[in-house]
Amino acid sequence: MTDGLNLHAAGIRTDTRGAVIVNEHLQTTAPHIWAMGDVRGG
Repeated sequence: MTDGLNLHAAGIRTDTRGAVIVNEHLQTTAPHIWAMGDVRGG
């Protein structure tokens, strides 16, 4: 689902399925970047 986005270059971690890892506020592992919808895990 996130293949080809090169998220690791921005410091965004994904899980083994390619979903973006977020906290309870939908913030990714990169400061000032949030994820929602189909790209986030959980």
